[in-house]
Amino acid sequence: MAESNCQNIGAGAGSSASGEFQMINSTYQSMINQFAANNPDIPVDTSLAGKMDPTNEAYAAAQYLADGVNALQAAGDANPTNVDLRGYYQFGAGLGSQIALAPPDQTLESIVNLTPSQMAANGITATTTVAQWQQTYANKVGSAAYQAAGV
Repeated sequence: MAESNCQNIGAGAGSSASGEFQMINSTYQSMINQFAANNPDIPVDTSLAGKMDPTNEAYAAAQYLADGVNALQAAGDANPTNVDLRGYYQFGAGLGSQIALAPPDQTLESIVNLTPSQMAANGITATTTVAQWQQTYANKVGSAAYQAAGV
């Protein structure tokens, strides 16, 4: 829902993010290979062509999210929520951890350091706070946003 509104779409201009989970090629390759190694009895296409198969990309995204819970906990977020995990998914491991641990009134721009056009493309302004960004995600997914991740 948060990435593509459940549509298997190709990459936009200047990005390799594609598929229902809008994963970039390098992340997809790493995660699908890790998933395949961890789950040898589940048949997956580990080639880059497999990325546009929603099942394969779901496996890769699930691996990435499982890794995200572990990374957030290792960074000091003892009980990461789904909104914390969303920050990890959207902005990557390092920034996702910083967002999860940031005060609610801190601006997202001060953490993610994106260009103004990148900020706009992600629906973020220079004054968007961490709490406001989290609420935007919660508006899409409901109360599950603040539930413990991985439950």
